[in-house]
Amino acid sequence: MPDTGRARLFVALPLPAALREKLAGMAPAAASGIRPQSEADLHLTLHFLGMADVDTVKSALALVTAAAFSATLTLPGQFFARGQPRTLFVGVAPEAPLRELHSEVGRRLEGAGFALDTRPFVPHITLARFDRTAGADTIAAFLRQALPPGVTHFDCPEFALFASETLPEGARYRVLERYPLAPAETAAGA
Repeated sequence: MPDTGRARLFVALPLPAALREKLAGMAPAAASGIRPQSEADLHLTLHFLGMADVDTVKSALALVTAAAFSATLTLPGQFFARGQPRTLFVGVAPEAPLRELHSEVGRRLEGAGFALDTRPFVPHITLARFDRTAGADTIAAFLRQALPPGVTHFDCPEFALFASETLPEGARYRVLERYPLAPAETAAGA
C-alpha cells in the first residue's frame, strides 16, 4: 500500500496500546458470524474518505489546528444495517473537544474538495462485526458488559491518516501520517 497515490483512506484517533488491549478483551470471540476487530486496528474514526489521493489529504490535514484532549468512554452499543444489528462498539462521549476536532478536520477536508458523510457524528470504537448467523445471546452478553476497571478516559495527543486494505479475513489498517495536537494550554492561549 503506497504512502502516495490513491488509497482507501480515513482519519482517526489512534488509541493507546493499553486501552486497545482492554477493549479487545471485551469483544466476543471469533465464531460463526462474528468477526472481532484486530486489537492493533482499534481506533476512533473522525472521517471516512474512501478512495482518495493521499498527498491531497495529507496537505489538507496539515492545516488542522486543535488542542490535545482527553476522551471519555461510555457504554457498549450496537449499530444496525437494514434493521439488523451488524456492529458492536464502545461509545465515546461527544464532548466539545472531540466534536471540535471532528469539525475542524471536516472543514479542512471539504476545503480540499472532499464530500463528507452527512450523517451525525457518533463517536465510537468498533470492536466486532457480525452477520445474521451470530447468536443473539452473544450480542446480548456484549451489551450487558461494563467497561473494564480503570477504563474511562484516554488521552488524544494526535490524530492520524490511515489507509485501509481489504483482505479476505477483513480490513487491515496502516498509519500513513500522524498529526500532533497542540498542548491544551498552548491552543487556549493562541
